[in-house]
Order: sequence, then C-alpha cells, then structure tokens
Amino acid sequence: MAPPPHTPASFSAEQLLAEAGFLRRLARELARDDSRADDLVQDTFAAALEHPPSRPGPLRGWLAAIARNLSRNAQRGDARRDGRERAAARDELVEPDELALERLEQSRALSDLVVALPVEQRTVLYLRYYEALTPTEIAARLGVPLKTIASRQTRGLQTLRERLDARAGGDRRAWVLALAPLGARPRAALLAAPGGMFGGLAMKKLVVALVALVLLVLGWFVAQRAFDIGRPRGVRIDETASLTLPAPAAAALSEAVVEAHRAQVATAAEAAPVATTGSAEITLLWSDGTPAAGVGATIERPVPRGARRETWSATSDADGCLRFAELAPGKRRLRVDARANFELEIAAGEETSADFTIPSGANVRGRVLDVGGAPIAGAVIAFDAHGSTAPDVRALAIADAQGRFELRDVAEWQAIGARAAGYAPSKAIEVGEFALDGIDFRTVEFRLQRGENRLRGRVLAPDGAPISSARVVAGAPIGSWIHDASGMATGLTAPPFAAKSGADGRFEVLDALPDGAQPVTAIAFGYAPWSGTVEFPADPARELEIRLAPAARIEGRVLGIDGRPAAGVRVVQSPETGGGWHDDAVPSAADTTDADGWFELEWIEPGTREVCASDSSRPELGRARVNVTCIAGETARCELVLDLGNQIAGRVLDEQGAPLAGWSVHSQMADLLNRWYPRHTRTGADGSFRLVNLGDGTHDLNVRAPGGGAPRLEQRGVAAGTQGLELVVPDARVVQGTVRGRLVDPTATAFDDVQVTLWRVGQREGHYLEIDGATGSFEGQAYPGNYRLQFVRRGTQLVDLPEFEIAEARVTDLGDVASAALGDVELALQGLPPADLARLVVALERDGFPDARLVNEAGVLRAAGVLPGRWRIRLLEDELAIEPDVLDVLPGGTTRAVVAVTLRRR
Repeated sequence: MAPPPHTPASFSAEQLLAEAGFLRRLARELARDDSRADDLVQDTFAAALEHPPSRPGPLRGWLAAIARNLSRNAQRGDARRDGRERAAARDELVEPDELALERLEQSRALSDLVVALPVEQRTVLYLRYYEALTPTEIAARLGVPLKTIASRQTRGLQTLRERLDARAGGDRRAWVLALAPLGARPRAALLAAPGGMFGGLAMKKLVVALVALVLLVLGWFVAQRAFDIGRPRGVRIDETASLTLPAPAAAALSEAVVEAHRAQVATAAEAAPVATTGSAEITLLWSDGTPAAGVGATIERPVPRGARRETWSATSDADGCLRFAELAPGKRRLRVDARANFELEIAAGEETSADFTIPSGANVRGRVLDVGGAPIAGAVIAFDAHGSTAPDVRALAIADAQGRFELRDVAEWQAIGARAAGYAPSKAIEVGEFALDGIDFRTVEFRLQRGENRLRGRVLAPDGAPISSARVVAGAPIGSWIHDASGMATGLTAPPFAAKSGADGRFEVLDALPDGAQPVTAIAFGYAPWSGTVEFPADPARELEIRLAPAARIEGRVLGIDGRPAAGVRVVQSPETGGGWHDDAVPSAADTTDADGWFELEWIEPGTREVCASDSSRPELGRARVNVTCIAGETARCELVLDLGNQIAGRVLDEQGAPLAGWSVHSQMADLLNRWYPRHTRTGADGSFRLVNLGDGTHDLNVRAPGGGAPRLEQRGVAAGTQGLELVVPDARVVQGTVRGRLVDPTATAFDDVQVTLWRVGQREGHYLEIDGATGSFEGQAYPGNYRLQFVRRGTQLVDLPEFEIAEARVTDLGDVASAALGDVELALQGLPPADLARLVVALERDGFPDARLVNEAGVLRAAGVLPGRWRIRLLEDELAIEPDVLDVLPGGTTRAVVAVTLRRR
C-alpha cells in the first residue's frame, strides 16, 4: 500500500527549503524582530519534520499555520512573563451612571433658561447658531438694523451667563464643568442598554441641541481663560478648525501576510462545520400575567461576519406569542418596543421557548388632531428604537377614527410622537412629561400641521431589478425642528420614519418634509448603503430613483503597540470625532479581531472610508484610525497599528503616602469647546494609573473609591502629557456607613417603578439605591456625611424626608418612610395679553427637591402629583415679576390660585 500523501516520505528537506523565502517573510511580519524571525523559521522547520501533516493539503498553508501557532505561543509566554515582572494599571469601561447622573440637574436648568430668553434674543441666537446665518443676513431677514442684531445677541449671551451663575451660587466654574460633557451626543456605548436602569437618564434630544448652542455661543466666553492656559504665547489658533484630525491613509499589507492569511482561512473553512441557525417562540405577558397582544419586538438576524447589524421584527398575536424562524446561535437580545429588553440563548438546530413579563410602566391615553382640532384617523404613534437597528423609528399604535389611542406599560424615558401621511411630524416628548390623569394614566394631545413635500420613488439593484424590503428614510437623522409662531425652535420630532419598499421596489415616505435640502438614506440586506439629498419644494410628479451599488469589502489586521497581532479588538467602519464619538445615519459595519488580529468588514459603501479600531474594555491597548479607498465589488486591505496617543500618568495615594489600589480615575476635557470622549482607568497594586488617548489641552480628573460613589478627589487643569502626577486623597481609609428603610405607600401594590436616589448635601451628584419591588425595602452604602433621599415614581417626588447623617461603619435605619398624599396645582395667569401669557415658562421650586414643571395651556398652568408643602413660583423672565411668588400645595386635592404677571420697574 502506498504511503498517504504528506507523510514524512512525501516531502523532502529541499521542498521545505523552497518555502524558506515565504516563511522568512511571514516570520518577520509575525515576530517584528529579525532575530526572533530566524528562530521562528527554524522552529517551524523542526516541527514540520518532526510532526508531518496527517492529511493532504497545501504545503505553504500548512507551514503558515505552524508558524502562526508557534508565534502565538511565544507571545503568550512573553505576556505571562511581563505580567510577573511588572504590575500594570487595569482600565475599565466608563461607568454610564456616573457620567449621566452628575449633569442631570444642570441639563434641565439649561433647557429652561434658553427657552425663557426674550423672543427677540432667542430668535437672533437661533438664526445665528442653528441656521448659521451671518449677522447681516439676520438683519435682512428680520428687517432691523445690524447694530440691533449685535445688541440682541450680546444681551442674550449675557443673560444666559448671568442666570447660570445665579443658579450655581455665583460659582461659574461649577456650571462650566457640569455642562462640558453635554455637548457630546451620548450613545449606546456610554449608556446602559435601553430599558436598563439608566436608559432614562440619557440627555433628551432637545436638551442636547440646547447645550450645543451653549457650546458654540456661551462656551467660548466662559472657557476662554481655561483655553488660554494651554495656548503658546504668540501662536495664532484657528478657532474654526476641526477638533479631530483626519485619519491617515491605510498602510498596505505585504503579499506574504495576505497569502498566509488566505491559506489559514481556507484550511479553517475546510474543517469548519456547516453553520446552522435556531428559532424562537416567545410569549410576552403584561405585569398582571395576561397575554401582551399587539406588541412589537425586534431581534438580531444573522448577517455575514463584519456586516452591519440587521434585525427581524414581529408583533405578538392574541396569545402574546412572537415567532422568529432564523436566528444565529448564542446570546441574543429581544427588544420589546418602548418597554424593555430581554436576553435569551439560541441553540443551533433547536427552537428556544421563553416567557417574558413586561415590567409595569406608564399607561397613556392620547389624541392626534390637526391644527384646527379635527381628529386624524390612522395617525401613527411612533417611537425611536434607541440602540436598535437604525433607521428604526417604529409604530407603537394607530389612532382610531376619533384620533384616539392607548398605550400600556410604556417606559417613562421613552420619547414618542405622532405622524400621519401628508402631515409634518409632531414633537417627540418623553412619556414621563405627559400630564397625569389620576394615578393610572398619563394623557397627551398631538397636533399635526399639513405639509406638501412628499417623497416617493423606487429602490433598484445595480442591474435595474426592483429591491423589496429596502428601508428609506428622509430628513435630519436626529429629527426635524418644530418652530413656534415667532420662528423659534421649540423642540425636535422623532428621527425619520422608515419607508419600506414593496415587491416592485416602490416606496413613499410618510412624513411631509420641510423645505430645503433633505438628506435621504437607503439600505437593503446585502447591499452598500446609499445616501443623497432631495431639494424641496420639488416637482410633485417627480419620483426618486435609488440605485444601490455593489458593496465593497475591507479586510485587514490590527497590531498592538508592540507590533504583535491584537485579538479581541473592535473594528468599525465609521468616521470618528473627539476620540470616540460616532454619529452614523445607518448602522456601521463592525467586526472583532480574531486570535491573529484579522478582521473583515462587509457591505461597505464605495469611496474613501474611515476604519477605527479600539477596545472599550481595554483602553490601555490604544486606538487606531485609517482611511481606506474602497471600490465596488472589490476587497480593500489595510493594517491598523494601535497607539496610546496623549497620556496622563501618576499614582493615587492616601495622606500617609500609601498606594490606593483599585480606585478609579476619570478624565474629561477642561476646555468647554472640546468634545473629547471621556476616559477612565483603575489604579494598580502600587496605586499607579495611566489615562491614554487623551485630547490635546488640559483635563479635569476625579478619583473615586472602589465600588463607585461620589468623587473623593478632583484635580482640575492637568495638561495632556503629564507624568508622575500624585493624587492624594484625604480621609481615604474612611469606611462607608449603611442607610436602610422601607417605603410605605397605601395606594401602591408594588414599588418596581420607584427610583430611590441618595444625594449628599452640597454635591450635584446622586446615586441609586436598590429597592425591593414587593416590599419597598431599600438599602445602600455611602461615605460619612449629611444626605437626602429622593423617592420618585413617574417623575413625581413621593416623600418629604428631612436630611439625615450617615456615620462611618454605622447603620442609619430610617424605619418606615410614608409616601405623602400628593396634590394637583392649577394657576391662572393674568396681567399680559393672552398670547404672551401662553408662552411663559413657569416652574415650582423647592430646596432639596427637583422642580415641578407646570404645563402652560393658554395661560393656565397645571401640574399633577405635586408634593404638599410650600413651593416658590419661578418665572424664567427677568423682565417680569409674578405675584404671589409662593404657593402652599395642599395634600390630596387641587390647589388653585390666580397669579398676576407684571413688568418689573427699572
């Protein structure tokens, strides 16, 4: 019998030596060191002769696999040896609750103040900084002198600064620091998943827009001094330049590396089992155990490696059942529309069954009317599916013949709005801001304005064939502005609603679009995304033809700062700004590098595309960005080398100089104008830390103890590049105390919807305490000091609890904390023309409590569920006075008062 191929007798030393050139090129790429490369070649030859392959196959691919395995083993040995020889700081993901909670109060204050500016000042600021008009253009549009425009702009900015100063007790630095991170749009990487504890603390879209105004207008004046600290004297800075430098061109991969990778992929594919999928049957239940019928949900669908995320969607039947036929194996997240997320495990070749109970939420009753008050039958109640596949603004309900709709158990933080064919969409409003109607329902009324700008067309394949189920969105990705009668923007709609193409490829966008150039995006499974613009008003008979191009593809590898392949790094095709922000109209192609640092990206739009690499859980690895030229139907190749960029390094010590291990160090830019992504790390055993990939300029650092909590130390104005910094924490060894108690509310059967927040007196940051949903018991730990507790259900404060002290290593037992009998408020305004009264913004203020927002309905202010006691009536117009300016809210009923509004005497 003849020997099998590739036994020791089937190749000779000469055949091995014929591959020496290839193997040496590959070894240099793997080892990044000539001496190590020579050793790797010799070891590969020795292993090949000692252990020949057991089955036929390409000799070159087999040798490449041996070399890669030997190189990987050597790297692991080096890593273990390095770990024994030095203690390194361990970095972690930024904690989303800490980033959101510390600026929640300031964001609400900013929203109030900007909206409350006098109409003429608001209008000038809006035209100058939102519509980017020059002062001359604004003067021409408004028909007033140029000098008047400059005066109104100056007064508006000065008023904003003065009012923010007043709210901060004169400490301008405090509100500058609080607002600095808000100019950046927080995304899913910073915040917990939708439906999680902190989903509702993400910045509202309107507030983000208002903060953007402050960053552009107000921030320059306030941050000028901080900016000048790091500016070289006599050097001119281009203030209009982008804060993010363009990515460099991609480095080419050598043919030896590409060829070896192809051989390895071919070998792996030959041995890999056939991929299979699983299915799922899921039953949704309401909190009372009844079937949740008519509820929509999405779940990830299988896509090729490195392709953008896609989802299946389904609506539960009369029994609350959802069925998904083709799902990739592994852990998958089911997103229930506007309500909650659930995790389930999908097994290949099997059907997974699961029952999920939707948590108790807000029940909503509402109507959709036109501006004349007529009901709009068939109007869509839509919500933005945060974190789901974009564009994915989905329908929650359809209005009946009277324009009415109802929603059950909707998350308080979810923003929803109404839209209908031929109408401009309504403003998107968070459910928690809807008016309370008793204790069971929130109510809302949406008014829609007729519009003429409609978009229809066809989506076609490269060969002209129609594409079905393509999604087309038109309009601003974050939604369109809603304007009041004076022309001032008052809020945003929800993001655009996706139109889906039919079997003939035809689509029609639901919304009536604003005048001007409107962005349009289309995506379809397996194709590159398409983007363009349409100018309105347009020819009503015109149809838009969208012809999708064949997709390009990118493959490559990521190397670490040591030149070795970096495994487990996330690679995304998306432009990056500020060291980590990504704002894409459609989902980005993304992949995670394999053990050899290789990645693949599919369905790429042709052209020059930016590719970024990083690992949020291991920021110490560094980051990389390159530009890659992509051609339709072809594969582009690139190599990314991680880099640590700007750094700040030092140690965290106690007052005796002993190292503090496991403490977290956070950084954010001190310069208000710089939207740099915040960084975070933990100290090593010797107290050392290293923050990497920082923006140019100075940074504000804060240090927190293990387990989180309020900052124990703040160090401001640390320059990027600082080394050997010592951060000394006072009273670092103090032990936490415990607070506990039980919330008692005779009107409630459960406490799942109550949020308990512990606030230290004098600090702007609060921290959640766990509460037992069945018993109302709560408990948490904090460092010694004076504190207040807030108990909030659906935006309403439940308890008026005095301050209390938490002592070191002691338990503070508050016992039973009784919920107060809440009252309603109704204030009738008089003294000014009705149109002016209807535009006023008024709130109820009380020390130690969140403001109670009053809804202005034609000059009558209403608020439901207000905590009894004395409140200050705050009118956000300095030129106006209000009398009376205090109100004693009574428990269990409606407190009514007539309030006079007058001009202040100068």
